[in-house]
Amino acid sequence: MNYYVPPRFDLFEFDEESPGLSAQSSQRWFSHWNGLIGKPAEEVTLAWSAAGATVLVATSGRDEPTAFARLAAAHLALGGTVLPVPSRPGSTAAVQREIRRYCETEELWVPGPVMAPGGSRSQVAAGDGFSLAYSRVGGETVLVAAVGIRPDRLRVRKVTGWEAYDLDATRSRPLSELDALLAAHGRDG
Repeated sequence: MNYYVPPRFDLFEFDEESPGLSAQSSQRWFSHWNGLIGKPAEEVTLAWSAAGATVLVATSGRDEPTAFARLAAAHLALGGTVLPVPSRPGSTAAVQREIRRYCETEELWVPGPVMAPGGSRSQVAAGDGFSLAYSRVGGETVLVAAVGIRPDRLRVRKVTGWEAYDLDATRSRPLSELDALLAAHGRDG
């Protein structure tokens, strides 16, 4: 049987307390993971949403070089439909060009806040209707893509409890169970 295996590093989630958003009206969910089946996940993405705002936070155990961190953050925002970017480019080729532009254009990125205690100062970018950020926090690379939250307001924290999520990403589970859960929530794995 094929299994999702949790990562060997801490996972981070959006900290809605920093922008002063209400936790009562928000929703959190496991969005997706990258890695080899049956091996520890190499990257896990958790999502948060509230009225008018959605945030994706990907935690990677890899020490990503700057160009790849920018590419990965832009891909998190534009590479799928989980983040409701209001002005997403219309074709696959246009999406790819926009992702590459964020990867290759130094002027789009500026120093941002420290996103989590013990982390390095982030790099942030403001897109057309979305925000991007990346930083190192401890041994992890944290990537953030958001709609409805300014880049200077993006903060993350270590996940300390899984009650608010549809699954506990620190536990192994059969891929069939994970696929069924994602399908029940209208997301594909």
